[in-house]
Amino acid sequence: MRKYLTIFFIIILVNQGFAQNSLEDSTVQYTVDFKFSSGIYLDIEQLKANSPIPVSRIVTTISSDEPDFFEQILQEPNFQITDNLGSVIDIETDKVWGYASRGILYINYADEFNRVPVFGRISQFLAMIIVEYPAAYDPMLSSQYQVPGYPMTTTKKELRQFLFDYNTGKILDFTPGNLEKLLADDSILHSEFKKLSNRKKRKEQFLYLRKYNEAHPVFFPKN
Repeated sequence: MRKYLTIFFIIILVNQGFAQNSLEDSTVQYTVDFKFSSGIYLDIEQLKANSPIPVSRIVTTISSDEPDFFEQILQEPNFQITDNLGSVIDIETDKVWGYASRGILYINYADEFNRVPVFGRISQFLAMIIVEYPAAYDPMLSSQYQVPGYPMTTTKKELRQFLFDYNTGKILDFTPGNLEKLLADDSILHSEFKKLSNRKKRKEQFLYLRKYNEAHPVFFPKN
């Protein structure tokens, strides 16, 4: 009986070794030196495959050598690409997930394409958003325009931090509460972070973001 159990466990270990080798042969782990393939990602699945629409399939008269090639393409409401059969397809810019240029990833959020400086299972990026405030709290608004009891509001553009959840594709405000939710599938980090005071949570957000990404790396298929 012991002999058969030994053989059984050896087979399991050998199969695990083959599976690990196969994974290493077919994928590459994301690191800070990783370069995203240049092109336009129509959806998050193309990002996960690191397989964007390449420059060669974008129908345009703009030279691909232009440093702001993608910015010029994506500043228009629509652009065109060719499919695998050579047919021309119209694409709405606001439906695009993002793009990569010179190995750097940009995500479409708040009507702009924003650089993603921290990428991983949980990514971080900055975006300008329009925030609405009650006019009564706006010191720049003259009191003569503020009618008592009337819900007047004013809007401002503000630079805010956001989190991108690679697993679900969701984008959340970068707050301690939202980060805590995203840490939930790592019981150790989640427990550590949850025990911190609110002040320390705010102070150590980036530290736990980095810890999580190091413990849960992203792998891309080798192209």
